[in-house]
Amino acid sequence: MRDTLRLLTLVILLVGFGFWLGSPRIVVMTPLGKQTEGLTVIVGASSGINLIDSPEAICGRAGISSYYCHCTVADRIFRQSIIRLPFSQMLHDFSGAPDYASEN
Repeated sequence: MRDTLRLLTLVILLVGFGFWLGSPRIVVMTPLGKQTEGLTVIVGASSGINLIDSPEAICGRAGISSYYCHCTVADRIFRQSIIRLPFSQMLHDFSGAPDYASEN
């Protein structure tokens, strides 16, 4: 029983260390106009990106709220993406991005 518990503890620590080392991040990109669809992408370790983030939130933390900043950050993240998934409004709400729809 003790050996099983030690093995389980070792596996949990190794998985946790691997997750910390790889640092995958979830980035939610809103639709940019009528032609594009929103995306949820998984990216590898990248500085300045929280666990769940969005281009709007990244630009907001930098104090820049422009369309150019949003597009530049979205392009950089899109090029680093590992997995691309459909847009998730729930994840976008968790990212801390401003909700422009409620301001109108």
